Amino acid sequence: MIKVENLNYIIKDKKILKNVSFDIPKNSVTLLIGPNGAGKTTTLELIAGIRKNNNESLQLINKNYKVLLLDSSYLIFDELTANEFLSFISELNNVSINYLNDVIKEFRKINVHSFLDTRLKYLSKGEKQKLVFMTAFLSNADILLFDEPFNGLDIYSLKIIKEMLNIYKKKYTFVIATHDIHDFSTYVDSCIILKEGEVIRQLFKNKGEGLFECKYDN
Repeated sequence: MIKVENLNYIIKDKKILKNVSFDIPKNSVTLLIGPNGAGKTTTLELIAGIRKNNNESLQLINKNYKVLLLDSSYLIFDELTANEFLSFISELNNVSINYLNDVIKEFRKINVHSFLDTRLKYLSKGEKQKLVFMTAFLSNADILLFDEPFNGLDIYSLKIIKEMLNIYKKKYTFVIATHDIHDFSTYVDSCIILKEGEVIRQLFKNKGEGLFECKYDN
């Protein structure tokens, strides 16, 4: 179990996070949900070390695990094609050509082959989201953090990617901040409800807790 304990964060005298504590089961999918302004993105950035904090539990996470936060801003080098970018990420992470081809083959289910020769700057939002997931599955990180990764995806692609999360959690630990909680029980192992900078509740599937209660009021 990966623990975040007693996390506080202040910006310009405004307390964004208030004594936040939660657990992240290893090799699982954990959802971080809550209304806008709840502190979801800030929490992910703190775990990833993008925002600095002297919290001991965060320091322990970054000491023991490689953490990667992914969103569309991760897709640098606009002039590269999607295929060239995937090859670059694979080389960066010492991923074999065979494994890269396996990932591309899996994503053919959601039509990624149609834009592999397209430069990143011309990709649609949904295509960029698919590419973000592909680069994540090619990474050598232990913990993968996503901020609203389902935006722009069609219903079928969303279903397939959620199925992939179930497969790839054997290799990675996922934490996903999202507003989309439809069909979450099919791929989610834990759910953290964040509101106004505080953890309202955390639910765990393996404890027999009903994830259908994973919801919040705006």
